[in-house]
Amino acid sequence: MFRGGAASCVRVDSCRIVGPMESRLIVALVRDYYLGGADLGGFARAYECKYKRVDNHSDLIKALRSSRPVLVVVDLACDVGDLREVASQAQNGTHLVAFGPAHDEGLRREAKAAGFHEAMPNIEFHRTVPDVLARHIPPPPEKSGLDRLLDRFRA
Repeated sequence: MFRGGAASCVRVDSCRIVGPMESRLIVALVRDYYLGGADLGGFARAYECKYKRVDNHSDLIKALRSSRPVLVVVDLACDVGDLREVASQAQNGTHLVAFGPAHDEGLRREAKAAGFHEAMPNIEFHRTVPDVLARHIPPPPEKSGLDRLLDRFRA
């Protein structure tokens, strides 16, 4: 059920109120390491996104219950817990991407079966992070002429 106008769409879902999609938020359950010379948070900032890294399954579930990210990235080598629960806690419109060891195809299949949009080997994810973000994150809103002028002034 939706309430409010198009600009203030709020969904009542299973007796909890869920606010509008945070279209520029990425939540990631990943180890803190660098991907191709930049961390995932660096790529997120390059795409003008907010970035929140969590350390375990329970923190990921809490983040999904308290926010509406556009993208959730899960490193299957971490404490991922029940992937079906992760998928069920993600709101409509949230994209789910998992990556894991190349030798563990079963774990990637489990992620796909749980509802993840993509599940790929580590090496593929690491090589294609910008492409993955481009596939799953809407482009930033176009800035007005005044905003562009102010950006130049601030630089």
